[in-house]
Amino acid sequence: MGSLRVDPPAKRRQLPDGVDAVFVMGHGTRSTMGRDQFLDAVERLDAMISPKVGAGFIELCKPNMYEAIDQLLLGEPKHLVIAPMILLPAGHLKDDGAALTRYARLKSPSTKTSYAADLGIHDALIDCVAEQIRLVPLDDFDSILLVGRGSSDKDANSDLFKIGRLINELFGQQILVEGCFISLAKPSVADGLHRLSMLGAKRIIVQPYFLYTGALVDRIHQEATAWIKNDHDGIQVGFGAEIGRDQRVLDVMVERIIEASGGNVRMSCDVCIYRGATTTGISR
Repeated sequence: MGSLRVDPPAKRRQLPDGVDAVFVMGHGTRSTMGRDQFLDAVERLDAMISPKVGAGFIELCKPNMYEAIDQLLLGEPKHLVIAPMILLPAGHLKDDGAALTRYARLKSPSTKTSYAADLGIHDALIDCVAEQIRLVPLDDFDSILLVGRGSSDKDANSDLFKIGRLINELFGQQILVEGCFISLAKPSVADGLHRLSMLGAKRIIVQPYFLYTGALVDRIHQEATAWIKNDHDGIQVGFGAEIGRDQRVLDVMVERIIEASGGNVRMSCDVCIYRGATTTGISR
């Protein structure tokens, strides 16, 4: 595994508009290592900013996000920002995160609760991915397979292909870049590898677009390895690492928190008129 940019945090940063609490929402995983990587990132975020920071998971592991946010609300914060540490705006952001925001507002009406956007498509995150690709010990690679989680949400799926295009711009048109998914959507990992091979690729870097390790990242490795063993001996494959431990991911998190604190969120299902009723009075 390559090195990561894990710079020491700067002096604790005061946030605007009286934000005195931040809750980091994670997806959740059955992987102990993946869970620990997320919680380590939360600790480093806590060292970067002045508000009290809490965290919890949507599913699969503890602490559950509702139980964890209850603990944070016991301190009666004046302004709470719920910040999803999630790469793209699929159902967990649009449904689970919005539901958690509504829950917090009902639980503590005296607390101003804001909901931040996903990490999204950001130059710093593209650079994180590019760095991991460059760290793969596969000289003279000719192609990149970018593998996303996959979703039933077509917007989130389409964003992966935009990210792939931005990575292509960084590496140049001589490098083939394809996108695929490990679950819930097509093309699959095998589909992506097959397409690259049909285009003449011989040295492929498989790059997970994930923050932390877990069962799905393991499956990416397994499916790519199985494809190679299935009569593709002339093709070499190298694997990039996840990007979540890079300091730049936390820098983007702080950007999203600051946006939410001032009500300047570019995309948040909390303010979407097409979602269910919230305590702001907007209804479907």
